Amino acid sequence: MIEMPIVKPILPETKGKPWWKRLFIVLFTRTKWELVEDYYLLLPNGTQLRRRVPFIFDGASVPIFFWWIPGLSPTGILFIQGLFHDDFYANGFVELILLNGEVLCWGKGEGRAFGDDLFLDIGMMVNGMVVWDYVAWAAVRLGGWKAWKEHRKNEATLPSDTL
Repeated sequence: MIEMPIVKPILPETKGKPWWKRLFIVLFTRTKWELVEDYYLLLPNGTQLRRRVPFIFDGASVPIFFWWIPGLSPTGILFIQGLFHDDFYANGFVELILLNGEVLCWGKGEGRAFGDDLFLDIGMMVNGMVVWDYVAWAAVRLGGWKAWKEHRKNEATLPSDTL
């Protein structure tokens, strides 16, 4: 069984705002999640993906009007693949720990399609929900360009002492 990452919610701020802003926030704002401790995902070949703290992400970036569909909640079956997909979009790579302990910046320079395919591959491994995984993958292929472009403008990198 695959363990879930340990996270804490970062709730949208509503206190002190007018009622109509609070309503808008509740209806249209996602809860963000802060990774509380480093998360490791064991891959079938024995290597591991690692996301170190600190990291804040929004789970699977499913549009709110699809959350009623079983399996498409941002904290549902797409959560783990959403974590690593958000990590890839933020940094342009994910950390891959090889069997000998060497750490690679996996996917560095590969572009958005690599991260989107990683999202699909992790989903198939973690939840095996083929239809949902392909629907979610198609959605990130169609709609992920904006987030990718935004992250490339603000090119985030890990501190030099982390690798």
